[in-house]
Amino acid sequence: PRRPKVNVEESPSHKHGSDDDGNQDGGSQCGKSPSDTEALAKRAAQRVRERAAAAAAEEEAEKLRRQLEASEREAENARRVEKLQQVTKQRVVQRKKQQHLEEEARIAENRAVEEHKKKSEEVAAAAREEAERRIQEQQRMRRELIKHDQALLEQMQREAADQS
Repeated sequence: PRRPKVNVEESPSHKHGSDDDGNQDGGSQCGKSPSDTEALAKRAAQRVRERAAAAAAEEEAEKLRRQLEASEREAENARRVEKLQQVTKQRVVQRKKQQHLEEEARIAENRAVEEHKKKSEEVAAAAREEAERRIQEQQRMRRELIKHDQALLEQMQREAADQS
């Protein structure tokens, strides 16, 4: 059976220095038994699996990070929408209050106009009554003056008749 080819550059046991067991080997495979080579191949395969698992975990972490960022953006957008709705609601409430105040002002103004008109009518009626009273008073005084003048004229006529 063929054994998998071991990448000499990636395997730390083939770098000058020490193999996985810490033994100095100078980087060559000469003199190794088949079981040593098999152990190296197993370790290399394990490292490949670990790297693949680490890459998959890193990909998953990146995916989760992107999901987290997206969810943070959604939360921020939701906060903005909520704030906008709150501001809109406040504006609606303020607009209603303003309309209510304007309606109250209009009612008060109409009431004041009506009261002024009523008072004006009352004042006008009182002035008419006063004018009529004065006219009647003047007419009464005129009648009295006329009566008085007639009485004087009659008296003067009697006196003149008496003298003649």
